[in-house]
Amino acid sequence: MKDVLLVLLIFPFCILSAQQEKLCEEYKQVGFTTYTPKTLPIFLGCESFKEKNDSLNICNRNFIASKIAEKMDSEFSPDAKHDDSRQYYKVAVLMNISFQGKLALSIENRRENAFEDELELVLNEISTETTGIVPAKYENGTCSRFLYKLPISFDLTATKYEEFIKNLN
Repeated sequence: MKDVLLVLLIFPFCILSAQQEKLCEEYKQVGFTTYTPKTLPIFLGCESFKEKNDSLNICNRNFIASKIAEKMDSEFSPDAKHDDSRQYYKVAVLMNISFQGKLALSIENRRENAFEDELELVLNEISTETTGIVPAKYENGTCSRFLYKLPISFDLTATKYEEFIKNLN
């Protein structure tokens, strides 16, 4: 009798934990939806901000921008004031996270030039190597695609692109 009670008490916990770890299903909505997901995508290292969407947005932005800056041999300073003596190049990076947690990075309004050509290669590399993203989820637990727009200013002073940026101004 004790064994039966023990099994009956443990069984519901096993079911609940199995449901939390299930793979995401795409939210099927007919037409356009304006629903906002309950939780935003979560990048590795940002798990502690799971319940705070504003802090999570900042953490996600810093995660991707730091990777881009590192691979482009540039610096990322999110709230820096621009120095007029420096040469900056502004670009908007689109971060598209699928309902499966796959990342696709691209440049918004891409222009054909040497800097954006190299940046596009870096974004593709970061997209393929970034894993472990928890997708955005709705109240009912279904996963959602999510799109971020990340404006970045690159300081191209004293880089191989310094002449390029001078020609743009």
